[in-house]
Amino acid sequence: MRNYKHYAWIICIGCAFICALTSPIINATATLYLKSVVEEFGISRSAFTLTTTIVALCGLFTSPLWGKIYSNKERMRLTLTLTMIGFGLSYMSYSLAKNITHFYISALILGIFWAGACFMPVSMMITAWFKQKRGIAMSITLAGIGFGGSILAPLIGYFIETYGWRTSYQYVGIIIMVITCPIVFFLLKPTPESMGLKPFGEDAKIDAKEAEKNALKEAKKLSEGNIEIDVSDAKGHLFFWLHMIGFFGMGLVCSAPMRQMNPYISDIYGAEFAASVIGMSSLISVFGKLLLGWMHDTMGTMKSSAIAFIVFALAFASAILGKDMGQNLFYVYIILYSFAAGVGTVSAPLLISATFGTKNFNLMRGITQSPLQAGMSLGGILVSGIFDITGTYTLGWTACIVISILSIFCFYFAHKFTRNIYAKAA
Repeated sequence: MRNYKHYAWIICIGCAFICALTSPIINATATLYLKSVVEEFGISRSAFTLTTTIVALCGLFTSPLWGKIYSNKERMRLTLTLTMIGFGLSYMSYSLAKNITHFYISALILGIFWAGACFMPVSMMITAWFKQKRGIAMSITLAGIGFGGSILAPLIGYFIETYGWRTSYQYVGIIIMVITCPIVFFLLKPTPESMGLKPFGEDAKIDAKEAEKNALKEAKKLSEGNIEIDVSDAKGHLFFWLHMIGFFGMGLVCSAPMRQMNPYISDIYGAEFAASVIGMSSLISVFGKLLLGWMHDTMGTMKSSAIAFIVFALAFASAILGKDMGQNLFYVYIILYSFAAGVGTVSAPLLISATFGTKNFNLMRGITQSPLQAGMSLGGILVSGIFDITGTYTLGWTACIVISILSIFCFYFAHKFTRNIYAKAA
């Protein structure tokens, strides 16, 4: 039995805390403030939602810079600590806003720190510390997002109801810094070599049973077409652009419910029930990500991704029906969404490697991040804009159903076309 007493798992848990206290702040809980801020400033919902769009766009443009900064592994721990301080302070600065313009300025600053606060350093550390079980480690780390959202959603809801939205921004910003800074500075290490260790699994002995299991995994990869495609050549083919469109659609459907589901449910059944739905969705998504990761390993990337997108469409349908058919439909939504939401984190990198191979994975991950972030920045605006025009969310959620189906078709045909081209080349 493999020895799991390795510091890599401390890194994994520490990274999960970073995800728990950063990603939900930007995504799942951001709209908890929507109604309070909209009422005080007398603005539209789409005007408030633009703040999250600004954060996402800042991440899009500053990610390459953060990549260069974190390439200095000796300073990574100090850099990430300062980044978390900047993240917490910029989040607190929302409380000082006198109008929506001040909100946009805070969002600009927050977006700069957000780009370097979560996914980039976390993925670097998990990759460095794990040679084996990297997928499980990444799933555990990303599951921290759901766990954090399940805690932060009701906590922020309580702060807003009890102390007001300005004080809530201040309290949450302090909580972020007080918890994350000690974890980053004292527990997280950029590489195992910095502690005189080797990555987890480096010296693992593989018995006959596990060797057979690994052989089956390799066979599955070959059956999916584990090919290596040159990125410059790919840009001249239709499959490349279908893949980019798929990532744009993925960003739209992942971000829309994070930005607008809370106000949608609040309008129907009140803020307390809405907060409970968001909180439960975040908690159950911890297990949803693990389940989706297991399905990828057992069923293959394309089949599991297709199922996830179909479930996403069903989640939006249940949200639409929940308006007229009662609160119970939103419990169905919670279960469906909690599984499907992992497509943007668990499925995204696997779709890249399944379609383009692993040789140029880092480059393709950077390229696909652009349409994904573009979709993430526009998903909330799309649904809130439709609401401002029509006075209802129904058409917006219907659009998300259509986009979910179109996205998986884009990924499927991109994958199929690359297989055909590879077969001809072979």
